[in-house]
Amino acid sequence: MNDHILPYTENGTLAQYFASRHIAYLLESPQIFTDGMPLRGGYANGQLQHCIVSSVDLFPDNPFNIYAGGRIQLYTLDLACLK
Repeated sequence: MNDHILPYTENGTLAQYFASRHIAYLLESPQIFTDGMPLRGGYANGQLQHCIVSSVDLFPDNPFNIYAGGRIQLYTLDLACLK
């Protein structure tokens, strides 16, 4: 467990955590950005979603590559945008 991430998640400022740690990739379901999920996931301020520059379905042929109704994606983040 990463306890350092908790304050950022609770405040909806996960983008700041990613920027401070130079994290440029996120493996996540696209549904995390919809229907109240951003608040639960730490993305509530919208900055992280705004800084996505691309996404790739790493396992397009795998029928089990599903979470919350969407296919899990590898997102590439613009680190300059996160700051």
